Amino acid sequence: MSIKKLFLMAAFVMSSSFASASLITFDGATGTIIGSFSESGFTFTLNGGSTPHFGDGGQPNGILDWHNGGANASNAIVTMTENGGNLFNLSGFDIYGSAMNIGGVIYGIGSHAVNLTGLSSITFDLTSFQGGIDNLNVNVSEPSPFALLALGLAGLGLARRKARR
Repeated sequence: MSIKKLFLMAAFVMSSSFASASLITFDGATGTIIGSFSESGFTFTLNGGSTPHFGDGGQPNGILDWHNGGANASNAIVTMTENGGNLFNLSGFDIYGSAMNIGGVIYGIGSHAVNLTGLSSITFDLTSFQGGIDNLNVNVSEPSPFALLALGLAGLGLARRKARR
């Protein structure tokens, strides 16, 4: 098999689709978070500011909220990454308490439908003292069924070719 064919087959097999959809709600979560925590296959890590917590500071329970920690503290930024290292899409979220800079865009309080695709991570950066996030709509990149079928057929073809020799 030529190198060009192998390259084209590898590119085809590496194609993926965003198939595994989930809604991250933080429902049932309580207390404060030290460093980072996992929820629904994602890790949330705080960089700077205060320790995040659930349903504190006047926010309802089931909301991940945090604050900047005062005038002399560094900004509190929460970074979200997928636990398996896969790319993901973010298609919606709710913001409470304060506007946030998310992916370089300022979003106000309320529900937002977005189309942020091919993310390896995303940051949620408060624009004022305290705020929170909830109801994150995400899709995780997974190998497409057609690509997996093609990989299996290619393996069978190579095994048959080798057996003929």
